[in-house]
Order: sequence, then C-alpha cells, then structure tokens
Amino acid sequence: MVACLDECTVSLSPILRRGWALKGSRPVAKINHSRYRFHIIGVRTKKTFVFSFIVKQNQKTFVRFLKRLVKRFPKLIIFTDNASWHKGKLLKIFLQKRKRTLRIYFFPTYSPELNPVEQHWKMLKNKLGNKCLRSVSTTKYHTNNILKRKDLMPKMFLYFSN
Repeated sequence: MVACLDECTVSLSPILRRGWALKGSRPVAKINHSRYRFHIIGVRTKKTFVFSFIVKQNQKTFVRFLKRLVKRFPKLIIFTDNASWHKGKLLKIFLQKRKRTLRIYFFPTYSPELNPVEQHWKMLKNKLGNKCLRSVSTTKYHTNNILKRKDLMPKMFLYFSN
C-alpha cells in the first residue's frame, strides 16, 4: 500500500474566509482570542484517509501512529515531509524491526504541493472557515465530522493507478 502522511495544526482562533454582506454595511466577525490548539496526523491512501488527533508533534506520537497504521496495512510505503520528528533514533529503531513491511520516503524539502494530504487540510480549513468555535472538544467534533465525509475527500492519486 502506498500512502502520504502529513500533520496539521487547528487553532480555536477562527479562520477568516470570504463572505457576503449587504453593500454599505460593516460586517463583524466574531473571534475567540484563544491560544488553544490541537494537532492532527493523517495518512492518505488511494481510497482511504486515516487520521488521529495528537497532543504533540514528536517522534513518540509519530511512532505510535505508525504502529496503528502497520496493524491496518500489513505492507506500507509512506511518503512524508522532512519534519524533524520524522527522523531520529526512536524512529530508526522502529523501522529496523519492520524492514520488510514499512518504508518511509521523504518529499523534497519545502515542497508541500507534492503532498496530497495538504488538500485535506485545505478542505478542512475551508469548512471550518468563518465559524467561531468556543472549545477544543467542539472544534474536534466538527473536524472529525468533516474529515470522515467521503464526499469531501479530494480526488487525487490518479498517478498511482496501474
């Protein structure tokens, strides 16, 4: 199975998008001045999108997510970005034990346009745009519902077809 992996940070501060207002009126955007945020790690295969909410972006959470993926997909090739937590001692040990079942390759540095998972984050932020969500649990609830919808899954991976 071939997959692409990426992380995203979602904040309680609203994502302001374009909107409609009466001509001559002064539109007001309600905002929540909050520094609370959470992270999402996601993997996109040709037909599915698997994601998980994480507290920190580090090697431990990355390896934990990889363990979950290995259970679901017995043989896996992952393409990911060059984030510092995608490399290191803990990950090297984990990958050495799974040489035949799991491989990780890196996209070129500073090239998010090559990673198809970025389209999921773009779609998510468009759907969350102009909403004033007051708590992390509410934001996670809406995020979960948006990312699980199959009809919103971006059309891609045609270049991986046989």
